[in-house]
Amino acid sequence: ALLLFVGVTFVAPAAVPGPAGPFTCECVGDTSVLEPVLLQQQQHSKWQAHQAADARGPPGCNVLVVYVSKENHTRHLAAAVASGAASGNGSGQIRLLDTSQASVSDVVWADAVILGSPTYNAAVHPELQAFINSWPFDGRLRGKVGGTFVTSGGTTAGHELVLASLHASLQIFGFVVAAGPSWVTALGAYEIEAETAATLGGFDDRYFLEGGRRYGATVAHLADRLRG
Repeated sequence: ALLLFVGVTFVAPAAVPGPAGPFTCECVGDTSVLEPVLLQQQQHSKWQAHQAADARGPPGCNVLVVYVSKENHTRHLAAAVASGAASGNGSGQIRLLDTSQASVSDVVWADAVILGSPTYNAAVHPELQAFINSWPFDGRLRGKVGGTFVTSGGTTAGHELVLASLHASLQIFGFVVAAGPSWVTALGAYEIEAETAATLGGFDDRYFLEGGRRYGATVAHLADRLRG
């Protein structure tokens, strides 16, 4: 069978053998055979757009980092997360607030909201949960990006339960929950306060704070992409 191609323009990805750059051809008859090629072209165009965005850096998004801290551990991790969110964030703004300072208007203002809690009997600290419970259900928060971080006294003291609970709360309000930059912080940034030398091979605060910075940058970058 002979196919004649009519007015279809393709762009061949560099990784695919064949001519580079655009070429045109004509098709007469059933064009369904072209659907996989056209889909590949669309996917490649999206990939090129993402690469261009990565190269120029994000134009910026608004990020709210809100936390509860009773012994300053969560506050220090919150500062690291906010620092990461600010890096490469262009003209975007960062608000780093304790729950006593934050309001619903801050949540509405933000493109991304990153919540931080100490592990409180294997649960979210009541003050942070009370702040979350004050958010509106009118749809204004749907589509925003959410992130989480937590501090804990021990490696099995419940911090992943806290992260999971915060994820569920964010999803109730329609947030897109951001994954971390690696499997180590897939569920969110974290810090173990009391068992560092005993169970983590001597990892110190610098290790956890760097994880917080990387996580904050990842959340901000995702929020900027979704805005664009």
